[in-house]
Amino acid sequence: MNTPFNLLIKRLEIGGANGLAGHGAVGFPAMTAFLGLSQVIARAVAGAEQGRFLHRFAVVHHTGHARIYGAYRDRLTQKRYLYAEAGEPNKTEHWQSPPAEFQAQVDLTLSLLLETRLPAERAAWLAAHPGLLAECVGQRALGGVIRRHNRVLVGPDPLALLAQAGSGHAIADLTPELFTGDGRDPLEVMLDRLSTPGDPASPDRPFMAHTGYLAVSAADPSRTTARGAVPHVFAEPVFGLAAFRRTFAVDALAPVFWRPVFDRTNATFTLKGEAL
Repeated sequence: MNTPFNLLIKRLEIGGANGLAGHGAVGFPAMTAFLGLSQVIARAVAGAEQGRFLHRFAVVHHTGHARIYGAYRDRLTQKRYLYAEAGEPNKTEHWQSPPAEFQAQVDLTLSLLLETRLPAERAAWLAAHPGLLAECVGQRALGGVIRRHNRVLVGPDPLALLAQAGSGHAIADLTPELFTGDGRDPLEVMLDRLSTPGDPASPDRPFMAHTGYLAVSAADPSRTTARGAVPHVFAEPVFGLAAFRRTFAVDALAPVFWRPVFDRTNATFTLKGEAL
């Protein structure tokens, strides 16, 4: 029987993280990349190479410094990628992929909270050997290198653990706010939100985030990988609206915990924000 096991990795310093969040967003790693990192750590904590041990995760951003390599005429933006050969934005190419010679990297300091479900005996063993949790973090993350991290804390209350991350900005999911019910295109709603000056009194700083994938082909079992023959599909990225929310403004209703959801009816795999 699996039991909840929550851990907080404090102030994880990552050098050279991938700053491309898919085809349309530059400046902060994709939320799907954080999902992959969280799954890898959760499996290391569980002591197993396979299995679904991660329930959901939360990210607290502390500091970030962008690096830009290659030809890039426009400024780094979290709204959309604008590449202009002559120095003027090309309005027909907002969503094209960045050129091959362009590389965006970010040096990040963040805290990562994982809600896991582990076998009871494994959770009891880890509780008796807390020093081994630091070894589960690994050496690489988000396409970059983990330089160092602080303590790994364990506790039954994930919100209480999140409060121990210290000053920073928790990443909250605001995607449901794009569906206004008045017939407006969610993409237009998102662009309006991103282009409108924020309210100084608001705790949120919105940005476009890569949150999942939409299948655009039927499953093809003929393809093979290093893991053997597995079904594959062609997919397109799914974007949502996320926000940097100051940690002191996070409460039990804030959607800062991200959980992977597979919708077979709509053939989508997305991350959705949840509150406690």
